Amino acid sequence: MIELGKIFGRKNSHAYGAIPGPLIDQAGNAAGVGGISLLRKVPVKIEPKVYFANERTFLAWMHMAVLLSSISVAIVAFAEANAWSQVYGLVLMPTAIAFCCYALYMYVKRSRMIRRKDPGPYEEKWGPVVLSSILAASIVTNFFVKLYEVNTRR
Repeated sequence: MIELGKIFGRKNSHAYGAIPGPLIDQAGNAAGVGGISLLRKVPVKIEPKVYFANERTFLAWMHMAVLLSSISVAIVAFAEANAWSQVYGLVLMPTAIAFCCYALYMYVKRSRMIRRKDPGPYEEKWGPVVLSSILAASIVTNFFVKLYEVNTRR
């Protein structure tokens, strides 16, 4: 059976690499190269563009958060007497706040890693998935609330 980890697994991209050491036979003699791996620390060079990339990513996340909060405020402002629209606008605002908090958290975390010249990994697996799921859930909820509202008017 084929292991999925071998097919879809990541390669080690850390700056800490394994150096192949000599193979030692049972008598204690060096029998070749390749068996024992020793870890060594390789210096990481941080280019100036890395700082700007971190800031650019932060600004992109903040742009999305400001857009969501603007939509939320607009929905609440123009909802008039419709209570469901006001509820949807108020549900969308915590989603925008979550985007802001996540963006700030990741910016600070990555900037500290860059300053320390930490080899990584710099990517975040679950943050965008969770935020996208929350946003999708709020949009789907709005869709079904509007569908229910249209069906109850008749």
